[in-house]
Amino acid sequence: MSTLDVATFSVYYGGNWVTSEDEKDAYIGGEKVSYNYPYEDNKERKLLCERDSSFKKMRDGARWVKFVNVYLVDSEGDEEIGAEPCEEELRVERNVANFIDEDDDEQFDYHNTPPNSDDEDEFKEALVDYALKGEWNIKQNRWGKVKCEAICGVEDGETLCKWRIYCAYEEPIGKFMVKTFEHEHSCTKDGYCKIWKSRVIAKLFLDDIRSHPDFKPRTMEENILKNFNLVATIDKCRKGKKIALEIIQKEHEEQFYRLRDYKAELLR
Repeated sequence: MSTLDVATFSVYYGGNWVTSEDEKDAYIGGEKVSYNYPYEDNKERKLLCERDSSFKKMRDGARWVKFVNVYLVDSEGDEEIGAEPCEEELRVERNVANFIDEDDDEQFDYHNTPPNSDDEDEFKEALVDYALKGEWNIKQNRWGKVKCEAICGVEDGETLCKWRIYCAYEEPIGKFMVKTFEHEHSCTKDGYCKIWKSRVIAKLFLDDIRSHPDFKPRTMEENILKNFNLVATIDKCRKGKKIALEIIQKEHEEQFYRLRDYKAELLR
């Protein structure tokens, strides 16, 4: 941040966050520190940790929006409602979490899909994790370099499910940001997932196929149903295995070329 950059910080202290009858968050004081940007709702506030990376994240955002709301919350108050975990907490979660855990929480996985992400691939990976964890049918609705959207893929009945997430690329900060998120599902799970593509299956079983090249598509299909309670066709599993074998072959070729370079270097 140069000396010419100016950002205003509004600091609130002496109370805590409460939720009113109309389900809106209201601030009434405190000790813990959280913040949000002026264009964000109170539920989008982020916890400020005693870590340089956490402060840097807030500072970098302030450079562009020029104004930041900062809240100090009473340690006895309920700061967990709507609060985003700090970076240190996220790092610990990522280190101990498996690819798919057994958490029954059906809320969107914000530690995999933060309010901003580096690219659309990161956003897509988070959607896949969410779909697998919750056994939800998620469908790509819009996908491009600057805008991405996913909706619920269940098509049972005349009324469509309201679940939806939309993000767009913000040029000033060079990241994708979540703009709209409706986290409640009004549908009944149907055992399918439209985001469940062959490449996703390939990534999921890549290590199994690397260790056992004869790993059968039928076994992949059975494992998906058993572990995730989702249906994947045998054709998708065959295509997934083919993609996985191509990835492994490419890895082997790259390693072989490195050996040639290493040999040439030794002979110099």
